[in-house]
Amino acid sequence: MFARNAWNTAFGSRVAFVDLRGRQTDWTGDRREFIGRNGTLAGPAALASAAPLSNNVGSGLDPCGAMRTRVELPPDGSVEIVFFLGEAASADEARNLIARYRADDLDSVRVAVAATGTMCWARSR
Repeated sequence: MFARNAWNTAFGSRVAFVDLRGRQTDWTGDRREFIGRNGTLAGPAALASAAPLSNNVGSGLDPCGAMRTRVELPPDGSVEIVFFLGEAASADEARNLIARYRADDLDSVRVAVAATGTMCWARSR
């Protein structure tokens, strides 16, 4: 999911993105849909329902970035969910970052980030 705020003079040309490492099953860019008519920020209606999100994004919505995936958790098991949140100079650069991190060994990425204390290294690789 990509977002841009052209009205922001400092960052209007930049593209923000979210991704569930390609495992998103549905999503919405509308906060009203996610929270729901009788929902709250502490208890959004979309989390209490099995109904799919609309996959709607675009202008005119109350903007948010909500993604859903299906997780099967065995008894006493664990599951790792990877959520990417980032920004790039363009939509093409955002697509390239998403593709790279979907394919990358994220344990190695985490070690590199811990060693440098920053993500700047990722852009120059």
